[in-house]
Amino acid sequence: MQDYLSSQSVLGAVTVTAEGRGEAEPIADNATDKGRSVNRRVEIIGKFNSVP
Repeated sequence: MQDYLSSQSVLGAVTVTAEGRGEAEPIADNATDKGRSVNRRVEIIGKFNSVP
């Protein structure tokens, strides 16, 4: 995903970083099938700096 976002950028030079949090930060209980399903996710967070 990181390589794809970098290669598809229409904003010029951008920095794309990836973080793996895996089992360290689940958002649901891993004891159930539904909880494990919820924890299989990708979160994309955009942080943009304004240019004066």
